[in-house]
Amino acid sequence: MRIPLFTVMSDLNNIKNKIQSKTAFVIGDAILDCQILGKFTHKSAEANVNVYFEEDVSYIVGGAGNVALNLIEANQKVKFCSVIGSDNYGKILTKLLNKKGIDTSLLVLDDNRKTTLKTRYFVDDTQVFRSDNEDVFDISTDVENALIDICKKEIPLSNIVVISDYAKGVITYSLIEKIVEIATNSGVKTVVDPKTCDFTKYKNCTYIKPNLKEFTEMKAYGNFDGKIENVALDIINKNGNDGIIITLGKKGMTAVDKSGKAFSVDGIDCNVVDVCGAGDTALAYVVTGVVNGFSLDNVISLANKASSVKLATKGAYAVNVNSVISPLKKVVDINNVNLLKATLNGKKVVFTNGCFDIIHKGHVECLKKASKLGDVLVVGVNSDKSVKRLKGNDRPFNLIDSRVSVLSAFSFVDYVVVFDEDTPYNLIKALSPDVLVKGDEYANTQVVGQDIVENNGGKVVFIEMEEGYSTTNVANKIYVNKK
Repeated sequence: MRIPLFTVMSDLNNIKNKIQSKTAFVIGDAILDCQILGKFTHKSAEANVNVYFEEDVSYIVGGAGNVALNLIEANQKVKFCSVIGSDNYGKILTKLLNKKGIDTSLLVLDDNRKTTLKTRYFVDDTQVFRSDNEDVFDISTDVENALIDICKKEIPLSNIVVISDYAKGVITYSLIEKIVEIATNSGVKTVVDPKTCDFTKYKNCTYIKPNLKEFTEMKAYGNFDGKIENVALDIINKNGNDGIIITLGKKGMTAVDKSGKAFSVDGIDCNVVDVCGAGDTALAYVVTGVVNGFSLDNVISLANKASSVKLATKGAYAVNVNSVISPLKKVVDINNVNLLKATLNGKKVVFTNGCFDIIHKGHVECLKKASKLGDVLVVGVNSDKSVKRLKGNDRPFNLIDSRVSVLSAFSFVDYVVVFDEDTPYNLIKALSPDVLVKGDEYANTQVVGQDIVENNGGKVVFIEMEEGYSTTNVANKIYVNKK
């Protein structure tokens, strides 16, 4: 079942207050990300390569640690368990985790292992290359036993187990088998983000959350040659999972449960700056949904929206729940009207429009009266190009930024949307308001959008305008006074 975007946004608003703080036990590969920002200076005399001057060097928590940070931003409590080296990078990572409020007492030090470091080099905000400094061999038996002892103590005291497998050697086959056994015996669900395409490694985990590449490169069940839903159900049945949640990049997310029921949600259009860490964010919000008992469709809706917020930010970034589930800004882009409609679901929406070239008392009184006709007042405003086509080349007197700034300052105006067409017909069609407001000078005419509103069971209301007030009159007075 494909979940409409309107339904997604409405559901997110409804579940905001249902997110309670639970305890997540996070175990996996700890990674330290280093970002180096530089600028080109000259060509090297030693070789045919560019020379860059390092302007800034910063360290960020990545990998399983980034999952933990995202969970904290989702208002969850976290116990973080991993393995780091007794090197300087391990100390930096520990310090960063402590600074973010994560208890590092469950980190196991391994003198024979490097702390994983990923260094990304950026020039003018464009990544030019990455270097990795790490060990990827499996942890020793002694280190694995130390992790198992921690799991035996902490998992029964947790509400959910999160396994972040980056294939750096911490999450071995034997360790994950023991983790699942402890969690199952404790009645605790497990959610795993896989790296290996052998899904038998994650046998009996409650949920597996691969990306599409990981899902389609499975070794255990042959080539990916069928529908996602069918292949996922086959894995679930053979592997003893409750469900599989697949991130599809720009195409959104798909989830399949053990009954064969499938849910899909489209990706949310956003300005993609950096995909780094998006999987960590998706995992954290999947976990938040699962541990709070949300339905699978709400789980992927929540995680999908959180991922879109992350994608607009460079580097690994912990996404706060308030930026995932929050009202739209007062000035809404025309491309986000569908999200606005979903946000206003269940409320009585009033719509009016105009050029508002010189805002005067007539406009103010009309907007005040309109706002009292429903729960929310949305004002459509003609763009500069639209005004020019309608009013002539000497208009508008005030450019759109100025007009929008004044309108959005009024407490009785809830949202402002700028449209570029001559009429707001398509805007009204997309928004589908309950009440359409016009001045009484249009009382004996068929106003734009009236058919849409009335066909949807709404009504058109004509408001008596303040006598003597109009943009033309104000402009004429200014012109006369100037002379």
